[in-house]
Amino acid sequence: PPPIYPTDATRTPELLNNQGISYIPYHTPVPYMDEWQLDVQHELPGAIVADIAYVGSRGVHVALASDANQVPANLIYHAASGANMQQYRPYPQYLGISTTRGNGTSHYDSLQLRAQKSYVNGLQFLTTFTYSHTLDNGTGSGYGGPNGIGQPNFWQNGYSSQSSYGNSLLDIPITFNGDVIYELPVGQGKRFMNRGGLLNAIIGGWIGSGLWQVHSGMPFTPTIGGANLSGSLAG
Repeated sequence: PPPIYPTDATRTPELLNNQGISYIPYHTPVPYMDEWQLDVQHELPGAIVADIAYVGSRGVHVALASDANQVPANLIYHAASGANMQQYRPYPQYLGISTTRGNGTSHYDSLQLRAQKSYVNGLQFLTTFTYSHTLDNGTGSGYGGPNGIGQPNFWQNGYSSQSSYGNSLLDIPITFNGDVIYELPVGQGKRFMNRGGLLNAIIGGWIGSGLWQVHSGMPFTPTIGGANLSGSLAG
């Protein structure tokens, strides 16, 4: 619909009737994040430092959106008679009411392993391995914004945030990555073929390097298309 510019004559409670509206409760808690970490390091022979850590966090009062005006579950049975479900919304004068609430939660737990070797005897490497699990009841990209795949992130059941609690869209349980630099022990001043001249110019001074990353896939939620009997903004 075209935008509505309220005037003194039209600024009435009926101004936005028969439309979807947005609502932010006046008393909305401030979101915050708790983080914690326990880390142990040990130096091994060969200038190698090994590290093992537990890293965790939780999000509290995360600002996520829900539909405060969907038909309650105990009234959906009226759809079987072909009734107009609009009358069973809590506020039947409106369509969906996009409501930004502060009752989103998230949890992250991880085991993180790390090994790093300083550049000694022509070899240097760094490698890390993480085993983690991330849970939430909505993965948003901002304050009540869309989720990680660019779609509106409304709870399927706007009256129960815990009904949407499960694996986060950001849940990647396994991540293994690292890099290595190795100077070949060949050529003048090296262990093998320690000589100068043309041969050293060809085979001496070579350095090989590489990096890698291996990780598990991201979760997805299969859905079944059907009639949206509750009228929820989640679809």
